[in-house]
Formats: sequence, C-alpha cells, structure tokens
Amino acid sequence: MKLNMGEDLRRLRRERDLTQEQLAEALGVTCQSVSRWENGACYPDVELLPVLAGFFGVSLDRLLGVDEAAVRQKRDGWLQAFRTALSRGAVNDGIRIARAGTAEFPNDFALLNKLMYALFLAGDEDGNSPDWREDRARFDAEIVALGERIAKYCPDTDIRLEATARLAFHHCDMGRPETGR
Repeated sequence: MKLNMGEDLRRLRRERDLTQEQLAEALGVTCQSVSRWENGACYPDVELLPVLAGFFGVSLDRLLGVDEAAVRQKRDGWLQAFRTALSRGAVNDGIRIARAGTAEFPNDFALLNKLMYALFLAGDEDGNSPDWREDRARFDAEIVALGERIAKYCPDTDIRLEATARLAFHHCDMGRPETGR
C-alpha cells in the first residue's frame, strides 16, 4: 500500500494555519523533517505517528491516508463476487476471485476462509469439478496452510470454527483421520 501522507499532512497543517516551522517546533523535530514528510521524500518515525495523529485530532488510519469506507467497500466487493461465482457453480472462478481478493487483502480472514472453502470444493466430488481428484491432491497443502493460519490467528470465532471444522474434515477426507481428530 502506497502511503499518501505528505499531502494530508500539508492540508492538516494549513487547516490549523501553521507554518512548517511552527509544526516542527510543536513536535520537536526540524523544519526540514516536516518539509520532507510533506514532499513525500520520507515518512515520520513510527513513534511520532500517534503524536501527529493526536496533534491534529485524527485517527492513525486517516493520518496514513487510509479511507476505511473505501477499503471496506472493496473487500465487500470481493466477497460478493465470490458468492456470485459459487452461486453459479463456478468454483474455479471462485478460487480466482478469492485469490485476487487475498492478494489485495492478505490478512483478511473472511477472504482467506472463502479461498480455503473454494479450494476444498474443487476437491469434492460434489463440487462440480471434473478434475476433483487431482484438485484435492493439488490443493491439499494450501488448504491445510490456510486452515492452520486461520485457526491460529483469526480473532473472529465463527470464521475460526468454520475453518477448523473444514480443516478437520479435509484431513479425514485425505486419509489422515488422526490429524483430523
């Protein structure tokens, strides 16, 4: 993600009717530092980010230029496209969509869970894939890795339980009932 913090810092400073020198003095940094931040040559030290956000009365996301509503809308778009593909029985399209969504949002557990689900479906004889046996073997390691990652790190209990149950079933389906249990 490319940060566009410099322009926002300049705008916030000007809204407060401050010069770069005044902002630098208030923060205990040099005027050159403020100038380089605003010109995009570098970023403030990570320890200074909460101070800057507090000084301007904005969230860290806002300071960093993250538009939460746009991010949520984009993520929800991936989830909707995934649901649409699966409702048409297009499992391979669902995999492609989930992969694209997780490439953009690599730590979004809802998208990771959807990818795991689509990979699981591709290897299911009822999953509308003529190559289901090959897909099951081909996607085995990825399903396990996704399931273990979700089980270990996902804070959402529902997603974590769903992925854990699917992972256990997958292990049993792959001839590893002891691991599945």
